[in-house]
Amino acid sequence: MFSTHLARISLWSVLLLGGCSAINNFDYKFNLAEKDAGEDGGGDDLDGGGEDDAGMDGGGGEDGGPPTNDSGEDSGECNTKELVCSDGLDDDCDGHIDCDDEDCASAASCCVPREADRELTCTGEADDDCDGFADCADPDCRQTTTCCPTPSVETGTACTDKADNDCDGIVDCTEPNCAQIYQCTCVPDGEESFSKPATCLDDEDNECDGLTDCEEIECELSSKCCTATAQNESGASCANGINDDCDSQGPDCADPDCSSALACQCPSAVVETCALDGDCLVCGDDIDNDCSGYADCREAACQGSIQCCRERLGNNLATGETANSTCQDGINNDCDTSGADCKDPDCSADFCCNPQAENTAAACSDNADNDCDTKTNCADADCVEFCGCVPTTELCDNDKDDDCDALVDCKDPQCTSSKACPFTQAESVCNDNVDNDGDRLIDCKDSDCDGSRYCVIFCTRCIESADTASFSTR
Repeated sequence: MFSTHLARISLWSVLLLGGCSAINNFDYKFNLAEKDAGEDGGGDDLDGGGEDDAGMDGGGGEDGGPPTNDSGEDSGECNTKELVCSDGLDDDCDGHIDCDDEDCASAASCCVPREADRELTCTGEADDDCDGFADCADPDCRQTTTCCPTPSVETGTACTDKADNDCDGIVDCTEPNCAQIYQCTCVPDGEESFSKPATCLDDEDNECDGLTDCEEIECELSSKCCTATAQNESGASCANGINDDCDSQGPDCADPDCSSALACQCPSAVVETCALDGDCLVCGDDIDNDCSGYADCREAACQGSIQCCRERLGNNLATGETANSTCQDGINNDCDTSGADCKDPDCSADFCCNPQAENTAAACSDNADNDCDTKTNCADADCVEFCGCVPTTELCDNDKDDDCDALVDCKDPQCTSSKACPFTQAESVCNDNVDNDGDRLIDCKDSDCDGSRYCVIFCTRCIESADTASFSTR
């Protein structure tokens, strides 16, 4: 382009200085220059440029411009890689064309076979025979131990497993061994399902799976394969998964009989249930979430929730579970998620939440139930070594303290209902000549009668009689 402009400037110089003969001579030379420039890709074309302009104008070829073919012709814009490895173009403008470009190293058209007709090795990812397949993808390797370590005969169930079991490149029904088996000769014509009643009544294996009609699990609910247990579906039978009336409508909510059933009016129910001492919102939202007819704490499965615990205790809800009475009563008194009694950290200091062994002399004489088994001192079997008494069941007629509670026979509350103790626990009448409490002491001789009016008078007479050696009634 620059040379063209220079030529035109020179033309005006000739006009001014040399006249017409000079102009004629210049025209000839200008035309030659313009022709040369055009052949070089230049001339007045602002998009091109000859060899002198190529770098300035962004020309192609080896200088980084658009891709060129083997003849140096412009073929379009540059790509990020060599797209076609056999078109004679430098697609990515890196100065390397087709197989000379490393992008084409794995292209089949650039492959140089190491062996004319077979894959030499079946590992290494090399296409040795340049057939477009490498290693185990190459038929040459299909039955090698590398690519098929455990081949098996393709027959029976192997004919329908969609696997090339013998590694011969032929799968299932296209395998000669499989051509005549039932699954390969059967032509499926649809699914068998109770939703399509005809398919469960035609004695045909519609799915070619070897099962017909009632043998097909999808047909179990069809009228042909079903045994009716009810004239229609209603109530509980609308949620049991059974086509109880064996009609073509299907089971449960699919049957119009169940349209008004609670289970069908609430198909996406959230089950109202809660673990013991669990915090479950569904048990305190005033909604019958599972359409059972019961909401929140009226739902049995919600009873253990802390929401229902608070509702149950009401004004008796405690601020903490700390006292002995609340740490041993089996109740979650503060309705928190920790639970009742010793499960609650509030009870960590409670005596019975940290029981001690009752097997020392001190523990067996402190009148405390150290191991919280409701027995103290010698009444606790753990204290036998220190009490010399082995507690057993109290016998009520052997004059022994069998249970080591310092109470013998009928004096022991355990004997209250015993036939051996038909007496009261005290001498109730002091002048009936009867041992009312069974302690072998009668009337005034029993200390239970001390202070009774009869015995005071009687004993006074006894004393006076003893003094006078006679007895008389006043």
